[in-house]
Amino acid sequence: MPRPSADRRLLNLDLICDTALRLIDRHGLDALSMRKLAAELEVNPKSLYHYVSDKQALLDQVYARMLGKLAMPPLALGSWQQRLRRLASDFRALAQEHPAMVPYLVSERALGERDLELVDGIQGLLAEAGLPPDARERAGQVSVTFLTGFLLSEGNGFFERSVLDERHGLSAEQLERLPHLAALARERSGTTPPGAHFELALELLIAGLEALGREAAG
Repeated sequence: MPRPSADRRLLNLDLICDTALRLIDRHGLDALSMRKLAAELEVNPKSLYHYVSDKQALLDQVYARMLGKLAMPPLALGSWQQRLRRLASDFRALAQEHPAMVPYLVSERALGERDLELVDGIQGLLAEAGLPPDARERAGQVSVTFLTGFLLSEGNGFFERSVLDERHGLSAEQLERLPHLAALARERSGTTPPGAHFELALELLIAGLEALGREAAG
């Protein structure tokens, strides 16, 4: 028996967004088109425009639905540092689940309602850290930029490379001229645990926020 088409099922925004996200996961962000999405749903492309005005509006909805899986950690979890670690780790896990969506995070776009809720939550954490208003605003922007930029670099395999490994290996002549890299080549363990770069970057960020809080407290 042939599968019933989506025209005969209940076509709705959730179904459209979930299907679009599956296509993005499989084929990448640039490969998504309204025509390909309609073919996947077995509907006329025109029917999609009852729910979204264009591809950009579709991506906004897909992102909002994806971001809906992310929640501000509860107060019961502990200190602002612990909650910031959890939020950043959960966001990273979401990006790893949908890596093709990460470039969208750093694209020029209007902030949606879910973005604003998360920004508001981050501002609450920074207030707990003791930062004054002007510093909170700047620190919030820097924190979000850090996280999205890190995830983009990680998704591109940046942290899998090293100037000291065989793909970017340095010659003996170079090491003679670069004493600190030469020392690193001799002394490093050669192995990096999964997630170590992220954990280090996050701890550096938190240490900086703690320092700003102490400075503000006098």
